[in-house]
Amino acid sequence: STGSDADITVQGSSSNITGGTNGLEIDTVGADILVQNLGSVTGNAGNGLDLDSSDGAITVSAVDTILGTGGKGILANSAGGDISIQGSGIVGGVTGTNGAGIFADATGGAGSINIGGISANGNVTSTTSDGIYAVASGGGITVDTTDGSVSGYTSGVSTEDLTGAVAITTADVESTKNDGTGIIADSGNGLTIDTTAGSVNSMFRGILARDFGTGDISVTTADVTAGTSNGIFARAENGSVTIDSSAGAVTGSSSGILAFLPGTGNVAITADDVTGSTNGISSRNVGGGTTVINLTSTADVVGTTGRGIYADSTGSDADITVQGSSSNITGGTNGLEIDTVGADILVQNLGSVTGNAG
Repeated sequence: STGSDADITVQGSSSNITGGTNGLEIDTVGADILVQNLGSVTGNAGNGLDLDSSDGAITVSAVDTILGTGGKGILANSAGGDISIQGSGIVGGVTGTNGAGIFADATGGAGSINIGGISANGNVTSTTSDGIYAVASGGGITVDTTDGSVSGYTSGVSTEDLTGAVAITTADVESTKNDGTGIIADSGNGLTIDTTAGSVNSMFRGILARDFGTGDISVTTADVTAGTSNGIFARAENGSVTIDSSAGAVTGSSSGILAFLPGTGNVAITADDVTGSTNGISSRNVGGGTTVINLTSTADVVGTTGRGIYADSTGSDADITVQGSSSNITGGTNGLEIDTVGADILVQNLGSVTGNAG
């Protein structure tokens, strides 16, 4: 349609749609798009759903199976309008075999993206691209996949809103590419990641969390495994970082957990088992905030070739605390290494600290 009020709705009741190219393609110029209550939509040589609203809202609800054999499962491009994808893929999943499982782009305006935050979606899969890719420009992004798994090639979940807030809640997430990342999340006004309903696995990096504005970062996980890079890497330019991995084990080929703050925020890390091929846990706070690393009573933190835990700060008030309860720290060089520039250091209530070559 061409009118800004010329909304388009496609709906049914367990009905099926199949296209030789795209399964269902809808284009508007500022008008809203609604797709709901369908059995399946299949694009044999294109996208399952191909939706472009040019600043109108896009809503996908209760489509049982979506398959893009030659492209993306869902392509939703709103150019600034809100995008909502709810209650879909419950029967046969949302799959893109030559593109993302779900690709949602709300840039160009203040549109928000909500994927599964209202009604749970099923499994989302891509064998060639991101499982879920969502990008906005200020409206904020919510992704909730706790009732399904996400499997992607380049990444499991990838989100970016450099002026808005991002919230990601998942069950199992994986990336299958050699240099892929389980979860990539960039924000500008606060970032929250909770993966405690499942595990995160990747061939390269587990979780990459960055806030480029003034927002804080919170990462809460169960098991996280990264093949050749960090298990969890969090960087807040001007906010604080909180990481809690106490519900599982974190393994990385570089650092198991790495937090970096160039601004004025604080670092708080709570962990159980953490293993890094270099350092187990690393924290760098160069902006003057405090750092507190808490280990559970059963924690084993290991840095195979480097330090078990390494923490440094540069501000004179940037105190560093490492504490636990019967927890163990082992490093290939130093067991526990802390450097400050005039700030206090407190190490207490640990079971053992071992430096194998330091």
